[in-house]
Amino acid sequence: VIEHVPVGAGGVAAVVLDDGGSSIPVDGTYDHLLILASFRYTASTYAGENRLTFNGVSTTTEYSSTWLDVSEAGGSSAPASDNETSGAGVRAGVGVGVDQTANIYSVVKIWVPHFANSATYKQVFTQNVMASDDSTTDYYWTLKVIAGLWANTAAITSCTMTGSSNYTETSTFTLYGVKGA
Repeated sequence: VIEHVPVGAGGVAAVVLDDGGSSIPVDGTYDHLLILASFRYTASTYAGENRLTFNGVSTTTEYSSTWLDVSEAGGSSAPASDNETSGAGVRAGVGVGVDQTANIYSVVKIWVPHFANSATYKQVFTQNVMASDDSTTDYYWTLKVIAGLWANTAAITSCTMTGSSNYTETSTFTLYGVKGA
């Protein structure tokens, strides 16, 4: 574990994952990064969007994403795919809002291979599930797989997750360094 961030009272708009205020080591200690998160939004929404940026860079022309997803709404599934050639970070999954059933959280698993390589752009692979058992909303669940790219050769020293609204208290974000996987 490089850093574990539990969201406190009042929620937060963004979560910065580095090494507790310094930076992720790029000295060969780790080969890849893994982010695991469990979260809800403070807004009344059924599906808000997450974004992931690196090193404080939010230039939209440096990030792109392609995704596949399926959502179930009222007994019918709705598969979809799309892409985005520029955005305010790579897409990093969707999350439930406070109008969903209590104690329902979205989860996300994000791999960033070869994050310290300073010769290539950075790839991102995201797996996300958003559950909801609130029958009054449009979507009962969503499963999403996202491939993202940060078109920058800089070694990654920090990751920032930003949601469509604030993350609620009890949301958690954990950054792992992985060696040899």
